[in-house]
Amino acid sequence: MNKFLQPVIRLDQIIDLTILFVFYSSAGIVIKHSIKHRQLQFDYKKSQKKSKKNIHKKN
Repeated sequence: MNKFLQPVIRLDQIIDLTILFVFYSSAGIVIKHSIKHRQLQFDYKKSQKKSKKNIHKKN
């Protein structure tokens, strides 16, 4: 009976670990993505300011 139960417990632990791993890796991807997105927004705002200045110079 005990020999039968041990693998089940190990399997549950493995499942818990995989869920944790997947959760943390996906959270890491989301954080990286949000940082990239903010950086892109910042660069976009900079480029908009530059383009506005260029328009004023032309006129």
